[in-house]
Amino acid sequence: MLLLLLCGLLGSTTPTSAATPPARLFSLNVEVGVNVTAPLHVHEGAVPKALAEAFAQAHPALDAATAVPLIVQGIVKRYAAFQREQAPAKLLFSLDVQVDGQTVGLPVREGDKPNELAVAFAAKHSLAPEAHAQIVRAILARAEKLTRPLFTLNINVDSAQQAVPLQVFEGDKPNDVAATFVARHKLTEGAKGQIVTAIINRFNSMQRKVLFTLPVSLPNDARAELVVRDGDKPEDLAAAFVKEHSLRPEAASAITRAILEEAVAKGLVQK
Repeated sequence: MLLLLLCGLLGSTTPTSAATPPARLFSLNVEVGVNVTAPLHVHEGAVPKALAEAFAQAHPALDAATAVPLIVQGIVKRYAAFQREQAPAKLLFSLDVQVDGQTVGLPVREGDKPNELAVAFAAKHSLAPEAHAQIVRAILARAEKLTRPLFTLNINVDSAQQAVPLQVFEGDKPNDVAATFVARHKLTEGAKGQIVTAIINRFNSMQRKVLFTLPVSLPNDARAELVVRDGDKPEDLAAAFVKEHSLRPEAASAITRAILEEAVAKGLVQK
């Protein structure tokens, strides 16, 4: 049986010209005899079948009819892996850093190490020594936000009005989040549209000025912060908070009163 042993990456995809040979992408070690292998170098622009046929012809010990399809398969499989290796890691976020009065983006990708990123960025832009630690802290703080949802919506998924929490994180796209939720719970396209609208409305509400936060006691000695923004209606805000945290309906009245009392205390409304 022909054995293909995949080697490590031996080259990179660099533009070629008439004056330079094609870049080597990778190599395969192909078994051409008992415990004997020969390297098959794959260069940019190579045609797998032609390459396999030429290799088989150069090694008469191989049965071309059997070897060529297997070599082609090995080349195609390794090339797919090569492409994945060359693809950049997923971008998590871009951190805005002030450099000489200008805002410069620092992209942070999956697998990046904050300390190494900060060192490289500080060196590239000739930043002061203390900037390194500040950048590391900023990266860690931003990364922590990715693990905490921006908000949670309770979505009814059946006729019994059973609510299922839908967590929305920074960077999420409303349509993608809604599509995933709808598929998981086998909901209708109409439900998807309603969820998208709810997410967008919640995003928009979060852009308004924060007036104050109100600590609210939850069951099991837990607490949650109720954020009150400019333009919020106390009754609607309380009802949404009760639904989000699965509280008893009568809790909405107490929360509404607490919001109004805090607004009066802060001079935001007249008593």
